[in-house]
Amino acid sequence: MNKIILKTALKTLLALIIIFAVVFGALSIGYPSGMADFFEKSGNYSFAAGYASLNYSYTGKTEDLARCVNDYIMAENDRNIIHFGGRLIEANGFDELCESESDRLGLDYRQFVYGSIACSKYRQNDSAGAIAAAEAAFTENGGFPVNNALVRLTVLAEKDYETLVKIRTSVGEISPGEDEREYYDSVIKVLDKLID
Repeated sequence: MNKIILKTALKTLLALIIIFAVVFGALSIGYPSGMADFFEKSGNYSFAAGYASLNYSYTGKTEDLARCVNDYIMAENDRNIIHFGGRLIEANGFDELCESESDRLGLDYRQFVYGSIACSKYRQNDSAGAIAAAEAAFTENGGFPVNNALVRLTVLAEKDYETLVKIRTSVGEISPGEDEREYYDSVIKVLDKLID
């Protein structure tokens, strides 16, 4: 009698596992956006990024690519930040996306993306690529927003004299806006102290 109950319980458990696997697989393939939502809410950005990437491969929308990049940034996956971030900055509608995301998030989204790419390249031992990525965040319009890509790279490279000297040169070539002058001058002072 006990053997029959045990066999029935094991068969039921196996059936439930199979049903769960089929449902999970169907949701993963058929509804990656929802799966990304689920994993973002649970704080598992590595899984969320994979689903966001799958969703982007289905839609091709710049907003979906941005979500993918944001999730990889949260997951601290440098290789994919560089890969997908590079695709994002080359995507049609990136400038418009930067405007809308900057308004929504309350930060300069262009600087956030380029800064994340720069920091990822630096952590991947590509100092020259990191500086180039940080410099690319600045448009011909000038300006020196708070927590920009060069500042983020400065914080990361705090003890790397050669990189700091190059960052200082780059910062020196930027024209800050009138309301950014105080912040710009404070960054210059910090850089000068670090390379003194």
